[in-house]
Amino acid sequence: MRKPVQLPGGDQPIGWRPDDRPATAPDTTSERALDATSSINQRIFDTSLDLILVVDKRGNFLRVSPSSAAILGDQPDEMVGHSAAEFLYPDDLEGTRHEMRLARRGQVMRNFECH
Repeated sequence: MRKPVQLPGGDQPIGWRPDDRPATAPDTTSERALDATSSINQRIFDTSLDLILVVDKRGNFLRVSPSSAAILGDQPDEMVGHSAAEFLYPDDLEGTRHEMRLARRGQVMRNFECH
């Protein structure tokens, strides 16, 4: 059953919802807070002196912070889309894979040594 979506205090529908959930307008306060958080996260990512890497489940880089150029000598756009294994010393690969598995399971990330 379709339900009308109305602005708080309004009497005219602004759209229709296909189920019985409460129909309300978007919370602009929450949207602003989300935008602010996203902006802060982006600033941290862009300006951090630490290397920040975002990878998918297979270990392919989705995002690489600009600090990669100073730390690794590789530009972020040269790394995105590539497997992290391409950038690791072979003896460090298994230890890194182990740490990534722990991180995916929600266990606390630890510092670990690489050669």
